[in-house]
Parts: sequence; C-alpha cells; structure tokens
Amino acid sequence: MFLVTVATLTAVLVGVTIAGVLLGDTKLLLGDVFHWAQGTAGQSVSFVLDTRVPRVLTALLAGAALALSGTLAQAVTRNPLAEPGILGVSGGAALGAVLLVTTVPAAATWGIAGAAFVGAAVASVVVFGLAARGGFGSNRLVLVGVGVSAATTALISLFIVLTDPFNATKALTWLSGSTYGRELPDALPVGGALVLGLVIAVARRTELDLVSLDEDTPGLLGLRRPRRVSDSCRSPCCPVRRPWPPRARSASSG
Repeated sequence: MFLVTVATLTAVLVGVTIAGVLLGDTKLLLGDVFHWAQGTAGQSVSFVLDTRVPRVLTALLAGAALALSGTLAQAVTRNPLAEPGILGVSGGAALGAVLLVTTVPAAATWGIAGAAFVGAAVASVVVFGLAARGGFGSNRLVLVGVGVSAATTALISLFIVLTDPFNATKALTWLSGSTYGRELPDALPVGGALVLGLVIAVARRTELDLVSLDEDTPGLLGLRRPRRVSDSCRSPCCPVRRPWPPRARSASSG
C-alpha cells in the first residue's frame, strides 16, 4: 500500500509539473521544452519558458519544504496538529520578512530570506521558551504556538497599515506566497534549506521513528528511546523525571 501511494503521488507530481510548464496563456509542447533546454528554441518560446520554469521550480521546492517541515514537527512533538504555521514559526518568518520589506524596500531576495529565517528562529525560541514553563507538553506547545501565530499576524497587519502603499503591496505579495516574477536565483534559498532538512531527516531517521512512538513501546523492544521535546524539561516546574526504561515493580514493594 505504501509503494502504491508513493507511486501515485509521484505520477501526480510529474503530471502537475508538466502541466505547469506547458499550460498557461501560451500553450506549449514537450518538444518546445526540449528545444529550450538545448538552447535552440525560438525567441517567443524562450521568453515564455524563461519566466515559467523558475516559477514552477520555486513552487515545487516550497511545497516540498513545507511538507518536510510539517513532517518533522509532527514527529518531534508527537502531535498531529503540529506544523510551522500552528507553532507560530511561519508567522515569525512572515513578520521578519515584512519588517525588512517595510523598512528597507530595496532589500534583495537573500536579504528577505535571511530576515524570514531570523524571524522564524526568534518565534521558535519564544514558543519553546513559553512552553517550557509547563514541561514542554505537546498540547501546551500547540496552544502557545497558536497564540504566537495570532500575535505575529496582528503585528504584520500593523506594519502593513503603517507603511506606504508601495511597500504594503510588496509585503502582501510576499505573504501571499506568489511565484510572480520569480527567477532561478530566487529558488536557491528554499532549495538549500530543503537539502539541509533532508540530510538531517535521513541522518536521524531512526531517532525520529522512535520518537513518534508512544512512551513504552521502545523500552519493551529493548531500544533506547531518544529524548522528545517533552523530555527535555529542566525547569523547577518539573523536577521529577520518569526513568527509562520503566522499572518493574517488585512483588515486595506492595
């Protein structure tokens, strides 16, 4: 069943990618794409594909990065609701980007990507810092993330209202996730982040599989369970930690 699902999704992905490249205001054929790749296409075909291919590539990379980030967040927190948007990370990234766009209108793509990364990092620190006061419980983590996401949304709206209309339009375009005007260099930041995330996920796949299990299964299988988010508490709010694996109670212990 897993292989069938992967094969089906792969076929759908290939079909959507081909449709995204060939369909639009100007309909193209696969032969036009081959000629463009070889540098022998006509001027009109080259113009269309030079603007269309980077947009399709950027959309594919962004979708893959969102899927990977959501998968890792759900595995680490062991909560099916966890994803960057719910945890407030996406809101922090958007706030960082909007701050830069509204204060430095001439900022380049790499600058906006860097500001978004800093905003996401700050939001993550805030969310996990507030959740730590309650022991990093998965439900508490999601609730704190929802609150941080709402706060960043309010701040984003405030900055857009206060800035001039040109910067507001630019910020709204970035927030909408539009691929309008994207070029191949614009795909490099998300492509680099995706590759880094895939390398980390593959390297730690065993730990991620164990973390996604319940509390007792790894111990029953004789495996050492890696720490989850909820196991990393060191604050005075939760001074007692249950030993791993659980110790069996003796008959004389009553």
